[in-house]
Amino acid sequence: MNVSFNPAISTNSKQNNIQFKGVRGDKIVGDIIRGAEVKPDSVIKEIKGTFGIKTDKATDILESFIEKIKTLFKEKTDYSKRLNEAEEKIREFPREKQNAVRTAEDELRKYYQSIIDSKNRKLTEREKELQEAKDFAAKYEPMTKVKSINEIDVIMPERAKEILNEVIENKVPAYKSMENFLFEGKGQEEALKQLNRIMELSKAQIDGIFNIPEMSNLLNTAQREHHIYISNEPLFNMQNIIERTLSNTKKADYLESKTIREQVKKNAMALLTPHANNKYANTTVEAVERYIDKTINKTIEFSRGFAKGIEKIKKDFKGKVEFEFQEVPYDKNNSKVLVKPADKKEYITSFYEVADYGNSNWA
Repeated sequence: MNVSFNPAISTNSKQNNIQFKGVRGDKIVGDIIRGAEVKPDSVIKEIKGTFGIKTDKATDILESFIEKIKTLFKEKTDYSKRLNEAEEKIREFPREKQNAVRTAEDELRKYYQSIIDSKNRKLTEREKELQEAKDFAAKYEPMTKVKSINEIDVIMPERAKEILNEVIENKVPAYKSMENFLFEGKGQEEALKQLNRIMELSKAQIDGIFNIPEMSNLLNTAQREHHIYISNEPLFNMQNIIERTLSNTKKADYLESKTIREQVKKNAMALLTPHANNKYANTTVEAVERYIDKTINKTIEFSRGFAKGIEKIKKDFKGKVEFEFQEVPYDKNNSKVLVKPADKKEYITSFYEVADYGNSNWA
């Protein structure tokens, strides 16, 4: 039977450097390690001598074989042990990995828990401080309501008087400003300032300041002599300013032009529309437009009537009359006409009386 030995061991390995008693066994073992084909016949041939098997040769070769087998067995045992150890490590790796992850998680959890605990302690301390502050504030809270009447958001009577005087003093600049805007589309600043003053008086009126007898008398005088009217609605206050301006303008004749009349209306609506309120019938945009149309028509009617009235007076005195116009700016109620007939006593009449006479059916 042919037997070949081909171990998977490198030829450069030094594991075959075993000290045997003879070289014949070493040679055969060396051939086997190198991968050479070694047959039983050749081994027996080495053992045999001239007169049969030589004991020393056989011993030599067998010792080599025995030692080599021991070595290989030992190596196998070592490899098996290493393999078992490797397999055990492989089996242990998931567990070690899991333990390492768990350990890391525990450490991380402890770390963040320590931070959270620290924050919670600080938060608890701050909440305690805040509660103490609230308790302190609650104790003295009534004191926060103690103020001088000069500190509260209200217009005092002295200031209301000042504002009312400012309204009266600035009525002519305000009407002039509004006239410029209505006919030229610019210069409305003074009119808007006047509106703000009136709205301040409105606030004082709502608060009851004008229930004070002295203040009530001042307001009534302003209404009667200066036609200063106060509403709590910006729309009505602005309408009053526009109406006073148009009814007293010297440019009333311009309104005979449809084009000019429409533009004046548009300019007025530019100021009034933002304050219109569709909730109420008299404050809708349509109602505001009707108001402006009515105001313009009354202005035209007055202008025509005044011109006719002057002509009628001239006719009454057969042209022998002179006129002296004592006009108060933007106030036809207080504007007068001194009529000086040639052969009769002179007399004074108001602008409104002249306009009424002109629009009447009287000859």
